[in-house]
Amino acid sequence: KGLQTKEDSLRCLGQLKQLYDKYPDDADVFSQLAQWYSNLGYADKQQELISERLKSDPNNFTAWAMKGQFEMNAQKYDDAILSFKKAMTCETSDTAQKALVDTFIGYCYTQKSTQLEKYEDQLKELKEAIPYLEEARSIDPNRERSNWAYPLYNCYYYVLGEKDAKTIELKKLLGL
Repeated sequence: KGLQTKEDSLRCLGQLKQLYDKYPDDADVFSQLAQWYSNLGYADKQQELISERLKSDPNNFTAWAMKGQFEMNAQKYDDAILSFKKAMTCETSDTAQKALVDTFIGYCYTQKSTQLEKYEDQLKELKEAIPYLEEARSIDPNRERSNWAYPLYNCYYYVLGEKDAKTIELKKLLGL
């Protein structure tokens, strides 16, 4: 809360590194450190940290999810989808994180659709997104951790049509 300068942020980053050195298996410390690297513009350090974690623990849900998020932010949607799908094969007790990863997969498919010229190809990507966004909805119906509603609405709108009951329901939910 008291971070006001870059020096404050770097001091906090140093403290996180110390915590990570002391508790290298702690998922929360790992994810916080990776996020701080990202926030401070140290993408190379973030990637290195994630790669090291995946080498030592190739079935680490958090590391795969963070790798996917890094790739998604870099607009490498195919890579991100693969990383997120790998995360979903890993054990996690945090269902909210699973909903978030499902949302990210759906988002990646919707973003891929915007890069395609043929409407049929766009629809194919949107159809791929729907099951992941619907799964996120079933896990996190109140959107406490994952904002699945808008991308799912877009998918329904273009795949099912604006008059479909599912589209209308989400339109009302979103207040559109």
